[in-house]
Amino acid sequence: MTSFRAPAVRVAAIGAVAHLAFIASMLATHQADPSWFVRFGVDAKQTILGQKALGSVVVHPGIGADGQFFWILAHDPLLLHPQQIAEWIDRPVYRAQRIAYPALAAPWRLFGERGLLWALLLENVAVVAIGSYFTARLASSLGLPPRAALGFAFNPGVIFATMFDLCDALALAATVGALYAAVSRKRPALVLLSALAGLAKEPAALALAGAALTKGLGRPHNGRPQLEGEARMLLIIPAVLAIITWGLYIRSRFDWSPTNVVEFAPPFVGFVNAWRTRWSAGLPVEILWATGLLIASGAIVLLFARRRTMLLCAALPYALLVPFLSHHVLLFTTNALRAFAPAFTFLWLEVYRRGPDREEALTSEVEPSR
Repeated sequence: MTSFRAPAVRVAAIGAVAHLAFIASMLATHQADPSWFVRFGVDAKQTILGQKALGSVVVHPGIGADGQFFWILAHDPLLLHPQQIAEWIDRPVYRAQRIAYPALAAPWRLFGERGLLWALLLENVAVVAIGSYFTARLASSLGLPPRAALGFAFNPGVIFATMFDLCDALALAATVGALYAAVSRKRPALVLLSALAGLAKEPAALALAGAALTKGLGRPHNGRPQLEGEARMLLIIPAVLAIITWGLYIRSRFDWSPTNVVEFAPPFVGFVNAWRTRWSAGLPVEILWATGLLIASGAIVLLFARRRTMLLCAALPYALLVPFLSHHVLLFTTNALRAFAPAFTFLWLEVYRRGPDREEALTSEVEPSR
C-alpha cells in the first residue's frame, strides 16, 4: 500500500467506526431494530405500509423523515409499478429523481424486508468509508494531511444520512470522488462518479459545475490544482446527462406529473416566514444554526472574492442558494443543513489548507497517480 493510500485508509476506517458506534448505540436502545433509521412517523401513512411489510416498526413523532420514501423506492427502483409508488410517496417525481441510494440497496431485498432495512443502513456506512477515502486522497492532492478528510465523516449532512437513511452521504462521496478523479486524471472513474452524484442527488451538479469553472477563473498562486479542459467537461456533463435522462424517464412513468418543488423562495423570504412561524416563539437552537448557516455562507462568498480555488468554486453555489431556501426547508434543521452539506466539507478543507504555514506545504499541483 502506497504512502498516499495508507493514511487515507486509516481516515476511512475512523469515519466508518464512528458511524458504526452511533448505529450500535441506537440499536442497543431500540431492540436492534433497523427500522428506527427509516424514521417512520406516527402520523405518516407510510407507517401503515411499513407495518404491513415488516410486522412492527419503530415510529417517531410527527410525519417522520425522507428515509420512508427511499425505503419505498428501493422496492421498485426501475419504477415498473409507478401507480403503486405514487400512492405512498408525496411527490413521486421529486423523490424518484434521487434513485441511486435506494437502487443500490434494492438487491438486498432478496434477503427479505429486514435485509433491505439493513442494506439501507449499512450502505451509508460503506459510503462514509469510501467518501472519507476519496476526501483524504483529494486532500493529499492539495497538500493537506489526510486527517483533514474527517470533514467528510463528520459533515452534518453525512451524519443525518446515517441517522435517517438518506441519500446525502452517497451524493457527497460521489462528488468528492469525481473531484479527486479529475485532478488525478482518472477519466473512467470521473465519468462514473459524476453520473452517480447526479443520480444520488441532483444538486450535486452544482458543486461539479462550480469546480469545472476553476480553470476559467484565473490562476492565483494559491488556487491549485487547475483542471484540464477535458476533465472540466467530464466533471459536469455525465451528471447533467444522467439527471436529464433519468428525469425524462421518471416523468414518463408518472404521466409527466410536475415536480412540485417547494424548497425555494425569493431572497430571505424563507427566513422571514420561518421567524414568523416558529423562531419568534423562542427557539434558541434553531436561531443559532440558522445564524451559523448565514455566517458560513458569507465566509464562502468572502473567501471566494479573495481566492478562487477549486474548493471554493465547488462550495459557492450552495452558499448562494442559502438566501433562497424556503421556510419549508428552514423550519427543519436537518433539511437546512442537508441543503448546505457539501459546502461544509469544501469550506473545511479550504480553511484547513489556508491554516498556519499551510501555503509552504503545497509542493505539488496534483498528487501522482497510483
